[in-house]
Amino acid sequence: MRTHRRRRGRGLEWCKNGLIVLLALSAVYLALRTGLYTGGSGADPISGLAALLRGERPGESPAPQISAARPGTAALPAAVAVSNGEARLGLQYDAGQTGALFDSLSGVLGEGLSSARNARTVSESAWRTALCQPGIYVDFRCDVPLEALQAWLGERGADLSGQARRLALAHGGGDAVTLYYSNEADGMYYACDTAVSYVGHLRDAVENCVPNGAAFAFEYGRGAGYDGLDPYVMVREAPPSPRVYQAANPVRLEDESWLQALQRACGFPPQAGGGYQSGNTVVIRDGSDSLRIGEGGAVTFSAGGDARRYPAGEGPAAVIEACRALAQATAGRWCGDAQITFAGLAGREDGGWEVRFGYTLDGAAVQLYDEGYAARFQIQDGQITGFTLRLRQYTDTGERSIVLRELRAAAAMEALPAAGRELVLCYEDSGGETIRAGWVAR
Repeated sequence: MRTHRRRRGRGLEWCKNGLIVLLALSAVYLALRTGLYTGGSGADPISGLAALLRGERPGESPAPQISAARPGTAALPAAVAVSNGEARLGLQYDAGQTGALFDSLSGVLGEGLSSARNARTVSESAWRTALCQPGIYVDFRCDVPLEALQAWLGERGADLSGQARRLALAHGGGDAVTLYYSNEADGMYYACDTAVSYVGHLRDAVENCVPNGAAFAFEYGRGAGYDGLDPYVMVREAPPSPRVYQAANPVRLEDESWLQALQRACGFPPQAGGGYQSGNTVVIRDGSDSLRIGEGGAVTFSAGGDARRYPAGEGPAAVIEACRALAQATAGRWCGDAQITFAGLAGREDGGWEVRFGYTLDGAAVQLYDEGYAARFQIQDGQITGFTLRLRQYTDTGERSIVLRELRAAAAMEALPAAGRELVLCYEDSGGETIRAGWVAR
């Protein structure tokens, strides 16, 4: 009898334990579904569960790893469009939707870049015709080395030189697909034959698009009110409704743990005491290299002697990727809801490179102070020899603001001395607490 009772008792205990496990798993599942363990960022539940199993706390970011072994996409597209030849689906100023559309098209775009050959200059008229043909279009808002674009899209093959701001993969007839691109620096337009076939490749993406009325300014014709704009400003039927953000300075010079976290992110060994303070700046030295952290958010690095701390490799793709990884591990760690985006590569008189990155908020660029950039790097002989970071943190308030329709903004721009200016949505951050987007001409 006692044995029977003990067995029944054990059975009840097992049932209780099983019920507790089921309830716990249900709680985890519901938490993941509601975004409690993903910060509401849209991360998938499986990743959130993996983080929980690793023992990470909700909202806790793992220490960044600086590695250029796996290329990232440094240049986020500002605008993406798909045309079926009669109407267009165009997306911009919405990072989620624009990024998702770009990801869905990256395979065929990468194939076009990797197989491009017989590059030749074409007229602006041919470029405009291509934008109206069945195909895809991407605007990066700054010139990007074609070599780097190939690396980001995971395709290598064609020996494409030069840079491109806008690209179009267009069907001109038969089964042939042509890659077109424009270079902001020289003002020229180029075309390349590709191995992409329209049937079975590009046609599927084109025919499945649901047009939303997006059009380029030049398609409206003269007298429609867009004559003073850059012809490639993309206008949608519905006006943008940009988010409102809180801006803050994340620098905490009095917080020893924060200083050490920044040192680790910059590849400096954490030092007890955080170096020494000179006015409103903390100075940290490691050998002949120095890191200066300003109370206002500026962080500068200077290499002393033979620079070896930050290898950058050779060629535009490797250089940009090394800088992107470091910018993401530092400024990107504390930027909140912003994204770190490639903003330009330029050669220097000494034979080196300068690479810039900026903050973007939901697809719109942030003009930070007068300089505008979030990070600027100097590269010499395959090494990052200096950089300046401007740390800022942005938080979505949940509010949205109202901006003028493009047509009214274009009318306001007619008073400007130079015609043909580009109309872009931009956040201006001069150090205030709340920032809103507005139209600017550049």
